[in-house]
Amino acid sequence: MKKGLIRKLALVAVLVPVAILTSALVIGKDQQKTAQDKMPRSITANRLPKAVTDKLHAQAVRVKAAEDEARALLKRKQYAAAETACRRALAITPKIKGKTLNLVAWQLLGHIYMEQGRYREALPFLTNAAQNTRHDEVNLDTALCYLRLGDLERARQFYSDRMILRYIDHIPDYQSYVPGTGTAKTLEASILFARGIDADLHARTGNTEKAVLDYTVAAKIVPTNGMIAYFQAMGLKELKRSREALSCFTRAVAYGKSHIVREATYQLSTWPNVDRERALKEAAKLKAAKS
Repeated sequence: MKKGLIRKLALVAVLVPVAILTSALVIGKDQQKTAQDKMPRSITANRLPKAVTDKLHAQAVRVKAAEDEARALLKRKQYAAAETACRRALAITPKIKGKTLNLVAWQLLGHIYMEQGRYREALPFLTNAAQNTRHDEVNLDTALCYLRLGDLERARQFYSDRMILRYIDHIPDYQSYVPGTGTAKTLEASILFARGIDADLHARTGNTEKAVLDYTVAAKIVPTNGMIAYFQAMGLKELKRSREALSCFTRAVAYGKSHIVREATYQLSTWPNVDRERALKEAAKLKAAKS
């Protein structure tokens, strides 16, 4: 199932550039000249001097280097150094009408504070980023901060079930797998499930380790959710954590519906017979206990 989702995203990634390239090839030289003649004088006549563009490029390189350094330090949990690198990136980011606009640095600062449990300090940076982008990741981080601070209403404003449903809407009974937003616990599970999917499958992020962390916490909140167990298992398998993956596939078989059960059972077929048979027996016991 996960491969199917990835293929769907990959198809979009291929078709969009091809469509753009095809459109460009269709336009002849005369048409291009005509289009250029119709451009505003400010675009065609007032091009930036090379010295200015070179300076802006060098500045952008320095900003990215500081962001990459902050990201690496955050991964090593060197929070103070990561914050310093982030703030350096913000300081050298070109200002637009007197304001700094650096979504990456804002979000990184939010993550630095979130990992330390400093949710109130994370919020200004995350809300700044959320106001200037439509990326689910930023909104989900903001929702989680509000939730951890006990503000369920604000958390619900930044979370939507569509953040999960748009990835799984091709699966039978897909809506039944969304934990919901009724209580603080189910809302937290939903936010974490959505964050996991975004990190796991979205081409912009693609971070399996981060996804597995979110799936794991979500699975503890709703242990009988077969789809969360399946996604958790697939991530663990990709990270070559086979014993943990086997346990999660077992729960997916026990608690999933027809499609998930079929997919999880297929994954179990890649294990040795002894492990597979033991997992299927355990799944049958879990299913019976739930009933």
